Amino acid sequence: MEQAAQEFAQTYVALLAWSWSWWSGGDEPGVSVIGQVLAAVRPITRWSTAATLALGIVGAGVALVVRRRGSDLAAMLLAVSRTVLTVSAAWLLLASAWALGDRMGRWIVGRGNGVAEYRDHVAHAAAQADPIVALSLSIVGLACCLTFIGVLVARVVLAVLIAAGMPVLAAGSVLGGGPLRIAGAWAVAVVAFDPLAALVYRIGHAVTMSADEPVVVLMVASVTSFMAAGMLPLAARVSGSVR
Repeated sequence: MEQAAQEFAQTYVALLAWSWSWWSGGDEPGVSVIGQVLAAVRPITRWSTAATLALGIVGAGVALVVRRRGSDLAAMLLAVSRTVLTVSAAWLLLASAWALGDRMGRWIVGRGNGVAEYRDHVAHAAAQADPIVALSLSIVGLACCLTFIGVLVARVVLAVLIAAGMPVLAAGSVLGGGPLRIAGAWAVAVVAFDPLAALVYRIGHAVTMSADEPVVVLMVASVTSFMAAGMLPLAARVSGSVR
């Protein structure tokens, strides 16, 4: 049991260190990768945006003829203007905000990200803990690390979907802007994730390094990864609730 617990704990510690090093070191896919994907799908995006805008204008025109309300005409003109602005500037704004958020995150973490000492402290705690406790908390920690890694990947995927889909959603806002508002909330979330995760890491790192009790160290390390992962949906929820 003790040997199995230690081997599992070593796997957890290795994954913990790799996940934080991958994120804090800037090795995760960034703006350049997202830009390459967008360049590949841009022809599809343009045709989809044009078709959606045309259908939206037709639908709004029918509604305008039937209801004869000036607000419908104003909404249609606003949606067309929004589409033009989104097509021309959405990716530039998202890329700039993404880069700024990443720089803020690196600044909060600092030049020395402390991952090596963080890893060693958690590994020492796992070695000192009771084998059953170490095994249980390592399983929990491993799940939290995988959740954090999954969110890092999901953030990039979301950025691609948002950047590619924003023009289409803007064009569709002629008939209703609900989906566009949802996409906007997630756009804010993917940009704000890095600084928020950096704050969580700095606090978790400080608490972990100051703790001596092995159980506390292992629990705080797991909670840190889980809370950092939770910053993405939390930022989207907060952004979406702002009107």
